[in-house]
Amino acid sequence: MKISLIIISIIVAIVATWFTVSYVKTANEARKAAKIEASTDKPEVIANCQPSDLQVNISSNALTLESGSLWDAKITLQNQGIRSCYTEGGPNRYGFQIKSGEVEVFNSLKCAATDSQIPLLLGRGKSWDMELPWDGKVWVDCNPTKEAQPGTYVATLLNGDKPVGTPQVLTIVAKPTKEPAPTEKPTN
Repeated sequence: MKISLIIISIIVAIVATWFTVSYVKTANEARKAAKIEASTDKPEVIANCQPSDLQVNISSNALTLESGSLWDAKITLQNQGIRSCYTEGGPNRYGFQIKSGEVEVFNSLKCAATDSQIPLLLGRGKSWDMELPWDGKVWVDCNPTKEAQPGTYVATLLNGDKPVGTPQVLTIVAKPTKEPAPTEKPTN
Protein backbone atom coordinates (compact mmCIF):
# COMPACT_ATOMS: atom_id res chain seq x y z
CA MET A 1 0.00 0.00 0.00
CA LYS A 2 2.88 2.35 0.71
CA ILE A 3 4.22 1.68 -2.76
CA SER A 4 0.81 2.52 -4.27
CA LEU A 5 0.72 5.82 -2.39
CA ILE A 6 4.26 6.64 -3.50
CA ILE A 7 3.41 5.86 -7.15
CA ILE A 8 0.20 7.93 -6.95
CA SER A 9 2.14 10.81 -5.36
CA ILE A 10 4.76 10.64 -8.13
CA ILE A 11 2.03 10.63 -10.82
CA VAL A 12 0.25 13.58 -9.15
CA ALA A 13 3.56 15.48 -8.94
CA ILE A 14 4.31 14.80 -12.62
CA VAL A 15 0.81 15.91 -13.70
CA ALA A 16 0.98 19.02 -11.49
CA THR A 17 4.42 19.89 -12.90
CA TRP A 18 3.16 19.38 -16.47
CA PHE A 19 0.15 21.67 -15.83
CA THR A 20 2.35 24.33 -14.23
CA VAL A 21 4.87 24.27 -17.10
CA SER A 22 2.03 24.41 -19.68
CA TYR A 23 0.39 27.32 -17.87
CA VAL A 24 3.64 29.31 -17.63
CA LYS A 25 4.47 28.57 -21.28
CA THR A 26 0.97 29.69 -22.40
CA ALA A 27 1.20 32.86 -20.28
CA ASN A 28 4.62 33.72 -21.77
CA GLU A 29 3.31 33.17 -25.32
CA ALA A 30 0.32 35.42 -24.56
CA ARG A 31 2.64 38.17 -23.27
CA LYS A 32 4.81 37.91 -26.40
CA ALA A 33 1.74 38.09 -28.64
CA ALA A 34 0.48 41.15 -26.76
CA LYS A 35 3.84 42.88 -27.25
CA ILE A 36 3.76 42.10 -30.98
CA GLU A 37 0.19 43.42 -31.27
CA ALA A 38 1.06 46.54 -29.32
CA SER A 39 4.03 47.24 -31.56
CA THR A 40 2.06 46.78 -34.81
CA ASP A 41 -0.99 48.78 -33.75
CA LYS A 42 0.78 52.12 -34.03
CA PRO A 43 -1.06 54.37 -36.48
CA GLU A 44 0.75 55.25 -39.69
CA VAL A 45 1.76 58.89 -39.80
CA ILE A 46 0.56 60.43 -43.05
CA ALA A 47 2.97 63.03 -44.37
CA ASN A 48 1.95 66.12 -46.31
CA CYS A 49 2.14 65.65 -50.08
CA GLN A 50 5.27 67.16 -51.56
CA PRO A 51 5.05 68.99 -54.90
CA SER A 52 7.03 66.14 -56.46
CA ASP A 53 4.37 63.65 -55.23
CA LEU A 54 1.51 65.30 -57.11
CA GLN A 55 0.75 65.26 -60.81
CA VAL A 56 -1.71 68.08 -61.51
CA ASN A 57 -3.57 68.29 -64.84
CA ILE A 58 -6.37 70.25 -66.42
CA SER A 59 -8.67 68.85 -69.07
CA SER A 60 -11.80 70.29 -70.63
CA ASN A 61 -14.90 69.65 -72.67
CA ALA A 62 -13.56 71.63 -75.66
CA LEU A 63 -10.70 73.78 -76.89
CA THR A 64 -12.83 75.68 -79.41
CA LEU A 65 -15.89 77.50 -78.11
CA GLU A 66 -18.48 79.86 -79.44
CA SER A 67 -18.44 83.28 -77.83
CA GLY A 68 -20.36 83.16 -74.53
CA SER A 69 -20.31 79.34 -74.32
CA LEU A 70 -19.63 77.45 -71.12
CA TRP A 71 -16.16 75.93 -70.73
CA ASP A 72 -15.98 73.05 -68.25
CA ALA A 73 -12.51 72.42 -66.87
CA LYS A 74 -11.62 69.34 -64.85
CA ILE A 75 -8.65 69.57 -62.49
CA THR A 76 -7.05 66.25 -61.51
CA LEU A 77 -4.56 65.70 -58.68
CA GLN A 78 -2.82 62.32 -58.69
CA ASN A 79 -0.47 61.03 -56.00
CA GLN A 80 2.59 59.66 -57.80
CA GLY A 81 4.59 59.33 -54.58
CA ILE A 82 5.58 56.07 -52.94
CA ARG A 83 3.09 56.33 -50.05
CA SER A 84 -0.20 57.96 -49.08
CA CYS A 85 -0.05 61.68 -48.43
CA TYR A 86 -2.25 64.56 -47.25
CA THR A 87 -3.03 67.74 -49.14
CA GLU A 88 -5.89 70.17 -49.57
CA GLY A 89 -7.94 70.64 -52.70
CA GLY A 90 -10.93 72.76 -53.51
CA PRO A 91 -11.72 75.83 -55.58
CA ASN A 92 -9.73 78.16 -53.30
CA ARG A 93 -6.60 76.00 -53.60
CA TYR A 94 -6.59 74.93 -57.26
CA GLY A 95 -8.12 76.88 -60.09
CA PHE A 96 -7.37 78.39 -63.45
CA GLN A 97 -6.66 81.75 -65.00
CA ILE A 98 -7.73 82.69 -68.51
CA LYS A 99 -5.80 85.37 -70.35
CA SER A 100 -5.91 86.98 -73.75
CA GLY A 101 -2.37 88.18 -74.29
CA GLU A 102 -1.45 89.83 -70.98
CA VAL A 103 -5.05 90.68 -70.08
CA GLU A 104 -6.63 88.48 -67.42
CA VAL A 105 -10.17 87.62 -68.48
CA PHE A 106 -11.06 85.23 -65.64
CA ASN A 107 -9.41 83.80 -62.52
CA SER A 108 -11.40 81.18 -60.60
CA LEU A 109 -9.22 81.52 -57.47
CA LYS A 110 -9.92 85.23 -57.01
CA CYS A 111 -13.64 84.61 -56.59
CA ALA A 112 -13.58 81.30 -54.66
CA ALA A 113 -14.99 81.15 -51.14
CA THR A 114 -12.18 81.28 -48.59
CA ASP A 115 -13.52 78.24 -46.73
CA SER A 116 -13.90 76.00 -49.77
CA GLN A 117 -10.81 73.86 -49.21
CA ILE A 118 -11.25 70.10 -49.10
CA PRO A 119 -8.93 67.87 -47.02
CA LEU A 120 -7.57 65.06 -49.20
CA LEU A 121 -5.86 61.84 -48.19
CA LEU A 122 -4.50 60.47 -51.45
CA GLY A 123 -3.34 56.87 -51.54
CA ARG A 124 -0.43 55.94 -53.77
CA GLY A 125 -1.58 56.14 -57.40
CA LYS A 126 -4.99 57.57 -56.42
CA SER A 127 -6.44 60.77 -57.82
CA TRP A 128 -9.03 63.41 -57.03
CA ASP A 129 -11.02 65.43 -59.58
CA MET A 130 -12.74 68.79 -59.34
CA GLU A 131 -14.79 70.48 -62.03
CA LEU A 132 -14.71 74.24 -62.51
CA PRO A 133 -16.73 76.09 -65.16
CA TRP A 134 -16.07 79.35 -66.98
CA ASP A 135 -19.11 81.05 -68.49
CA GLY A 136 -17.17 82.53 -71.41
CA LYS A 137 -17.44 86.06 -70.03
CA VAL A 138 -14.91 88.67 -68.98
CA TRP A 139 -14.95 88.99 -65.19
CA VAL A 140 -14.15 92.20 -63.33
CA ASP A 141 -14.09 92.22 -59.50
CA CYS A 142 -15.78 88.78 -59.42
CA ASN A 143 -18.65 89.93 -61.61
CA PRO A 144 -19.28 88.75 -65.16
CA THR A 145 -19.43 91.59 -67.66
CA LYS A 146 -19.45 91.05 -71.42
CA GLU A 147 -18.84 87.91 -73.46
CA ALA A 148 -15.20 87.22 -74.27
CA GLN A 149 -14.50 88.26 -77.86
CA PRO A 150 -13.46 85.78 -80.53
CA GLY A 151 -9.73 85.10 -80.37
CA THR A 152 -7.07 82.98 -78.71
CA TYR A 153 -6.98 82.56 -74.95
CA VAL A 154 -4.65 80.65 -72.63
CA ALA A 155 -6.00 78.71 -69.63
CA THR A 156 -3.34 78.16 -66.97
CA LEU A 157 -3.84 75.79 -64.05
CA LEU A 158 -2.95 77.39 -60.71
CA ASN A 159 -2.02 76.04 -57.29
CA GLY A 160 -2.52 79.16 -55.24
CA ASP A 161 -0.71 81.80 -57.28
CA LYS A 162 1.74 79.32 -58.87
CA PRO A 163 1.18 77.99 -62.39
CA VAL A 164 1.28 74.17 -62.61
CA GLY A 165 0.78 71.69 -65.42
CA THR A 166 0.58 72.52 -69.10
CA PRO A 167 -1.50 75.55 -70.18
CA GLN A 168 -4.34 74.95 -72.63
CA VAL A 169 -4.95 77.16 -75.63
CA LEU A 170 -8.62 78.00 -76.16
CA THR A 171 -10.04 79.44 -79.34
CA ILE A 172 -13.24 81.42 -79.11
CA VAL A 173 -15.12 81.82 -82.35
CA ALA A 174 -18.01 84.12 -83.19
CA LYS A 175 -21.50 82.75 -82.88
CA PRO A 176 -22.87 81.82 -86.27
CA THR A 177 -25.12 84.50 -87.68
CA LYS A 178 -28.65 83.51 -88.41
CA GLU A 179 -29.69 84.13 -91.95
CA PRO A 180 -33.12 85.64 -92.31
CA ALA A 181 -35.72 83.21 -93.52
CA PRO A 182 -36.38 83.60 -97.22
CA THR A 183 -39.60 85.44 -97.95
CA GLU A 184 -42.11 83.62 -100.00
CA LYS A 185 -43.33 85.14 -103.20
CA PRO A 186 -47.03 84.92 -103.80
CA THR A 187 -47.99 82.58 -106.59
CA ASN A 188 -50.59 83.70 -109.12
